[in-house]
Amino acid sequence: MRPPAPDDDADAAAAAAGPPPRPSKTQLKRQMHDLQRLGERLVRLSPVQLARVELPEPLREQIEMARRITAREALRRQLQYIGRLMRKADAEAIGAALADLNGGPARTGPAP
Repeated sequence: MRPPAPDDDADAAAAAAGPPPRPSKTQLKRQMHDLQRLGERLVRLSPVQLARVELPEPLREQIEMARRITAREALRRQLQYIGRLMRKADAEAIGAALADLNGGPARTGPAP
């Protein structure tokens, strides 16, 4: 039997490694909470500041709706929904736009 070619070794190693590991449930929850916090920051912006941030229209509509909600539990659910919509949006670009508005580095992580 002949030895495998170098390309065959790379293909075999890639096949043996399988698909990349999925993020853990904790990592996914942390990412979702980060997106929700980013959405909360958007809700707290003034209308003029919010107009400067490029957002998908459904997300912008839900942010406007969150501003009109006064009941605590309803606002919590609305912010969770905004976090879910943020999954489809470009969160990094939105975070960068918020950083430009605030004149500081983009932060989507937990507060110190």
